[in-house]
Amino acid sequence: MEFDGALRKFVAASLCPSRPVVTLRHDPRIDGDDHMIYFIDEEPGYIMRVTKPFALRSYSGLELQTRDIAIRRVIQEEYQARGLPCNHISYTIATQLLSEDKEYAASLETRLSGVCLELAHVTPATVKGFVDFMATMKAIDINTLEARLGISIPSRGFPDLRQLRASAIEAWTRLVRQGHISAADYGDGVDDLIERKTALIDQIGDRTPRNVLLHADIKDLHILVDAESGRISGILDWADASIGNPAEDISGLVLCVGAELATKIAQEVGYDSHEIMQGIVKARCERVLRLEEVITGADTESPLEWRKRQLAVALL
Repeated sequence: MEFDGALRKFVAASLCPSRPVVTLRHDPRIDGDDHMIYFIDEEPGYIMRVTKPFALRSYSGLELQTRDIAIRRVIQEEYQARGLPCNHISYTIATQLLSEDKEYAASLETRLSGVCLELAHVTPATVKGFVDFMATMKAIDINTLEARLGISIPSRGFPDLRQLRASAIEAWTRLVRQGHISAADYGDGVDDLIERKTALIDQIGDRTPRNVLLHADIKDLHILVDAESGRISGILDWADASIGNPAEDISGLVLCVGAELATKIAQEVGYDSHEIMQGIVKARCERVLRLEEVITGADTESPLEWRKRQLAVALL
């Protein structure tokens, strides 16, 4: 990368000015759409995050970085105000702009420990961590948030669930017909399984949803847990944080722990049945569509087995 020299100088000046050499390791497999992650051999307790251009983003990498850092700081403050530890939200040590177009911006962050939730078992400690997280996000006053941060927070739309469901049913039918989904995967009655698993859409009332601060990309890869206890030790990737329907993050919970536990968590936080059902329907429908994208080649980045596992969890 053209900024390697500048990045090494940035790390050395921020963390280890006495070291003559700083070794950075970049693993593209864990990059996001709009950022890269570097490990620092001499300082394993830290990572470096570098924003990069992303065609679907309407704002600069510097703006993304500024908002990401500010939102994490507010969430840490909210955890502390509730008497809860917040060391599972990374701290920013230093920042540096790398390019004049403001697309490349580096931040030095505390490195969070643990294993991805996809590799661990969900325990009561995991559930408690999700309850604390969702309650903390819900408690943040979005009416004063932008003034508090001094920056704008994007709004996030929520899909038309009936259209989404119709698309998912069509995709499911194709996948069954082509043999990608079978009774061996989901048991008898597989032909109309997604239709039955999303029939609760008819119980969702037609009303204006409340808005809350969202993480907006909750999934097993973004949740770190202690391998033994299941305690949440890291919540990663705040790039999509926004204001919107809480069903968005409830949908992410469904992908992590299944609908039954997601319902329990959301109810404990104080979300109602309509918001919960919206999240469940969204999670189940979108996982069908994401699986088909991998199978057809429209998505060349996501592993097939991971997409299959996400769908299986969502259908629990």
